[in-house]
Amino acid sequence: MFYIAATICFLHIQTFAMPVCFEYAAIPYKFGKKAECDLKRDQLIDLLDKDLKERQISMVLYCTEIPLLKETNV
Repeated sequence: MFYIAATICFLHIQTFAMPVCFEYAAIPYKFGKKAECDLKRDQLIDLLDKDLKERQISMVLYCTEIPLLKETNV
């Protein structure tokens, strides 16, 4: 299973000397195949690009695998 993760940076905040970024944001949809995840990521990029540029916000979207947790008895 895969999901889309993001790093979001606000490039023009006056009170900081550098961009303010938030890492490891997750878009709450799961995909069975990486190709499906990549396709949806690309669609989101196309949808958001113009608006984010106008607001001076940068966002990196990437597909990553959901880690499998091993069940243990404690």
